[in-house]
Amino acid sequence: MRLPRREVTWYREAALGSQARRSGEALEREDPLVGSVRRFYEEHHDGIARARRARRYFYSYLTRVLQTRVPPGQSVLDIGCGAGDFLAALRPSRGVGIDLSAPAIAAARETYASPALHFVHGDGGDPELLAGLAGPFDVVLLVNVVTQLSDVQAALEALHPLCHPRTRVVIYSYSRLWQPVLRLAE
Repeated sequence: MRLPRREVTWYREAALGSQARRSGEALEREDPLVGSVRRFYEEHHDGIARARRARRYFYSYLTRVLQTRVPPGQSVLDIGCGAGDFLAALRPSRGVGIDLSAPAIAAARETYASPALHFVHGDGGDPELLAGLAGPFDVVLLVNVVTQLSDVQAALEALHPLCHPRTRVVIYSYSRLWQPVLRLAE
């Protein structure tokens, strides 16, 4: 269900409470969810990197899945790119990765120093940040990001100016709710 724009704005203001304030007509906001997600990923960067290495089978499988859907040479925007592994593995002609975690972006820049890859520290759902990117992109990736967005509709709408009519938006989201069923199936 799509909410009318005025309802979405009202919901954001109500949800943010005292953290939402008006500056002229523009709504300035610091979403508490964005802050908590940023803190988590920055505080646990090393543990996340270790967990990724420990679960390399899963991540290499997911990399292969993405490579079958995204041919090399495409322009790719990766929202929530982390350390840049998926973006680099896709071999884009132009790749832009955005992540909330400064340590993850620093690791991506160090590991994947390439003229074709650019890593930006910031909120991938921020329309102002997205407006500063040179689009359009052939592919937009959101891997394990959607479950951490406070307003999925607004985030996807903010991506619209960076897309052309044939842009593919690839959303992958893992849910721990399925773990018991998957373990039983194994």
